[in-house]
Amino acid sequence: MTPQPQGTRLGRYLLTSRLASGGMGEVFVGLQTGLGGFSKPIAVKLLLPHLATDPSSVERFLAEAKLAAQLNHSNVVQILDVGEDDGRYFIAMELVRGVSLSRLIRVAREAGRSLDAATLTHVARGLCDGLHHAHHLGAAEGRRAGLVHRDVTPHNVLVSSAGEVKLADFGIARIRDRGEALPTGTVEGKLEYLAPEQLEGRPADLRSDLYSAGVTLHALATLASPFARATSQATAQAVLEAAVPPLAEVRPDLPRALTDAIARAMARDPRQRFESARAFRDALPPPEGSAPDALGALVRALCAKDVGQLEESATQALRVAHQTASLESAAGAALSSGTASLPDAVAAPPPRSRRPLAAVLAGAAVAALGAAAYLANTAAPPGATPVTPVEEAPPAAALVAQAPPEEAPPAAVAPEPVPAPAAAPDEAPPKAARPTAARAARAAKDGTAYLTVDSEPWSTVSIDGRTVGETPIASFPLPAGTVVVTFVTGSGQRQTRKVRLEAGATKHLRVDFR
Repeated sequence: MTPQPQGTRLGRYLLTSRLASGGMGEVFVGLQTGLGGFSKPIAVKLLLPHLATDPSSVERFLAEAKLAAQLNHSNVVQILDVGEDDGRYFIAMELVRGVSLSRLIRVAREAGRSLDAATLTHVARGLCDGLHHAHHLGAAEGRRAGLVHRDVTPHNVLVSSAGEVKLADFGIARIRDRGEALPTGTVEGKLEYLAPEQLEGRPADLRSDLYSAGVTLHALATLASPFARATSQATAQAVLEAAVPPLAEVRPDLPRALTDAIARAMARDPRQRFESARAFRDALPPPEGSAPDALGALVRALCAKDVGQLEESATQALRVAHQTASLESAAGAALSSGTASLPDAVAAPPPRSRRPLAAVLAGAAVAALGAAAYLANTAAPPGATPVTPVEEAPPAAALVAQAPPEEAPPAAVAPEPVPAPAAAPDEAPPKAARPTAARAARAAKDGTAYLTVDSEPWSTVSIDGRTVGETPIASFPLPAGTVVVTFVTGSGQRQTRKVRLEAGATKHLRVDFR
């Protein structure tokens, strides 16, 4: 089962389908909306719900946004906004209509199609230019406050269907002048692309990024990571000791200037690498004017399904926004004319009630919600998304996390399908699953426990046979005791876990189908 995009408000953004999920965050296709029907497809990265209560995770997430927002370059993914809405921390960023290099490498390998010299050089020059901008941030003002990315990998380099090359994800970047070593035994980033000094716990500098860029380009040229091994220990040992066949021997069709530049960037001794990303770029062959078009054509040809799904998600966001605007307009007109009446069975929610935007018309007066639900279900225009009356359970797959209400502990029986996670429909949820001592005490007394679940990739979650939504789900209220949690992915993979829940406590559960 493929998840159907559900319009959900997050500040002034409308979220639809999920693009990716990692250890700290998940990325959705979104829509920036504004006055006069303004709308622009974007990408929105959210901190995972169960990390929103961890101060260090929040600090790291916001630090990424603060650092990356200072960058403004055509070869770096542009950060548009950072914010928090009901406990969900988010970064709004440019939507790159394409795929990561890691995805391009995989599909090219499966298709038996390598990249030509001009295309490789175009990617290399774009990557170097993006790194040079980050490394020299603030140089125009006489400051040495550049950023060291520290995680340059094919996963974090995006290529678009228009032939653009963009560096993304500054999640573990460091200000250059503060390049302190990490605590002993701590390694951040993907092992096979880390510079040897990073693996050894020594400070990373801009030459560490150049090493990782060299390994990334080597992988793009050969369609395989040169240091990837079966285990983490073997991979780390390979980075520190393994000899890599010269790229000129593996790809004799490539110009010597390209293979020599990549080899120099990959030198184990930082002193033997280029002194800057600009020097790396200048050592590459000259660019060819047709290379961007060739890269774009390659992305469209090999990754047509990925690009098509991304475009469909952007189109879906525009469609949901249009439908919602139509419903809001109809409800507003009916209320202004005095022709709308509230059905007795429909209760107006409190101001902070959170629901999918396609199901609730936000921003109206207290009585407007009931009127909108009434109008949408009786006279909505053809093709519009029906609006759910407020006393019904909202549809599954809502993307905004909530916590149980402070005032009334949940019932002992799991509710009908709800968003992930859910609060009682007519109660105002507190900020994103930040349980207070009072709530924990009441929950312990009443025998209530909370369950937070996530999976990679997304999956539909059932608890004791009852579907409760799609991952991630934060602080889902349940009676204390043993429950059976079942995860089913969109491709039909299934995993089941038996979990013991303690009254007043939150249990975290994550499964990986990869």
